[in-house]
Amino acid sequence: MKLKTLLALSAAVTVVALASSASAVEFLFTFAGDGGINGASGTLDATANGDGTFTAVSGTITAFGPVVAGSGTLTANPNAPAAAGSPSGFFTYDDQLLPGQNPLITNNGLLFDIGGAEVNIFSNGPGPDTYTIYNNDGDNANGDFALSQVASVPEPATWAMMLVGVGFAGGAMRASRKKTIAA
Repeated sequence: MKLKTLLALSAAVTVVALASSASAVEFLFTFAGDGGINGASGTLDATANGDGTFTAVSGTITAFGPVVAGSGTLTANPNAPAAAGSPSGFFTYDDQLLPGQNPLITNNGLLFDIGGAEVNIFSNGPGPDTYTIYNNDGDNANGDFALSQVASVPEPATWAMMLVGVGFAGGAMRASRKKTIAA
């Protein structure tokens, strides 16, 4: 392979690797219920919607209090970014994140499965203490919701693609050096 071809291939692999890593973002969230008797925290892995908002595609939750207690996972929305009905039909959810806006999540909110029970955290509108955590037994509590973005770290597949690109560049330089010495 010619040097120019190897360098072009290396650049293409690196660009693809960097582009694929840019779309995955991790968020941390907390829900602090009335009087501190209900709360939840967790992580959300999301993809960018291209307009400053994100769709949560996976995540975890740990909740405590009389309304909801236990650990669980996000229920991915098959209709994202549009709303979907929960598996039981009790909730409508969209798993949309609105960082930097007020509210931080939509009125449809985030849906989690905690030990087989559906739990929805959603917004009642802008302002403090306007979020609700609700389970499919009809129990709920109001509180504050906080969302913070974690620094993006490339995924293992991205690192592997970048290493392949660097390897191609190194191979091209080595081949070029051998031709120069032989000449």
